[in-house]
Amino acid sequence: MQYLVKSIENEKRLTLEDLLQRANLNFESKGPFQVVVHGIDLPLETPLQWISEHLSYPDNFLHLCIRYSSP
Repeated sequence: MQYLVKSIENEKRLTLEDLLQRANLNFESKGPFQVVVHGIDLPLETPLQWISEHLSYPDNFLHLCIRYSSP
């Protein structure tokens, strides 16, 4: 999926968890998961602004991977 996401909404700093909720892809229904960027497991409470400033590619895109835990 690809779309523009603001890091602040109504004066609230959005987190990775907020992004996943807005994406509405039901990640939780498939079991425990971890979000990985550049091989780094990110806590869901990580602010989107921080992720954007420190983990974006040169084209300013973020490439997030969802990794599910083995049963």
